Order: sequence, then C-alpha cells, then structure tokens
Amino acid sequence: MTETKAPEGYLKTADVSFIVDEKGQAMQDGKTVSANGIVMTDPYDTKDLTVTKHVAGNMGSRSRYFEFTVDLKGLLPNTQYKTDLSNAKTGSGHLNPSVFRSDESGNASVTLYMKDSQSIILKDLAYGTSYTVAETPAGGYTTTSENASGTLKADTEAVFTNRRNMAIPTNAASGGMLPWIFTVAGAAGLLFALQKKRSR
Repeated sequence: MTETKAPEGYLKTADVSFIVDEKGQAMQDGKTVSANGIVMTDPYDTKDLTVTKHVAGNMGSRSRYFEFTVDLKGLLPNTQYKTDLSNAKTGSGHLNPSVFRSDESGNASVTLYMKDSQSIILKDLAYGTSYTVAETPAGGYTTTSENASGTLKADTEAVFTNRRNMAIPTNAASGGMLPWIFTVAGAAGLLFALQKKRSR
C-alpha cells in the first residue's frame, strides 16, 4: 500500500506491504492485522530557520557581537530542538545554545549572538511554525533586515545588516592637508632659527 500524497505539514510515510489469506484475513509481517486495520503514520514535515548577520560601512565593527532574540510559536510541545553553531563561534560572554526546548504550548524564545558574516541555524522546526527575529538596537548603526518574521513553509533565512559610516573630508582625502603640513614645518623652522640667533 502506497500513500500518494501527505497532508500539509506532513511527509509521506513508507510503503506498507500485507497479504490477504484464503480466509480473507489481512496479514502484515506474518501477523494478523488487528481490528483497527493497517495503520500508516505520517512523520511531521520540518523546516530550518537560519539567522545571518552582516556589518557594512567604513566604521562598522567586524568583531563586535550583536544580540538577537528569536520567538517561535507552533512548535511541538515540550520538545527539544537543536541549533547549528558551526558558523557562529563566539567569544567570552557571548555563548549560544546548542539546544533549546519548547514549552507545553509549543512556544520558545532563543537568544543568539553573532558578529559580521556569521549565521546560526535553528534545525528541524515544525512545518507552519511562526517566527519573529529581533535584534537588540545597536547605537550608531542603521539596521535593515529581510525575512525577519513569517511562517515556516520552507527553509528560510532571516538576514540582518548593520551599517555605520563616517564621512571622510574631501580635502584630506585629496591631499588638501599638505599645505597645513608645510605651514607647520615652516613655523617650526623659523622658531629654530630664532632660538639659534638668540643663543649667539
């Protein structure tokens, strides 16, 4: 027996084989099928949520850790989930959880820390889980995001970019400081000459 299509949020189960003997009794794996018939159980479909961090701008710190909170609803109740931290090594004081657990209502809140170009994957979340990813405001940065909230019906990536720039004076960038340097050098030379003349 083959399942042709699984309900939304589930995966198709494996094929089930059985025979019917001469008395019309169904037999499965050498055993008589119970009055409940042949049971096929579909496994839950699962999706991954990836949170990715980027830093941009000439004043953006590539070594600073930024804090995120991921709120999840619609998970399987009282279930432990794993996180993939292979691309998110952290320093002292910024530890990320390798696992987290949903409560009896199927909700969970996870705190994450990442710096530039790092990402963390929340693995095998129940299909249809709703999520919201929020970054703790970072002073001096402008933050933009993609897919910061939604419902998991496919593997999804939430991307956050923090940008911080400081304008560089045009004169300084184009060599406009050279006259100032020469002026200081000239003044220093004149002062040296005066002191030398007085010493005579």
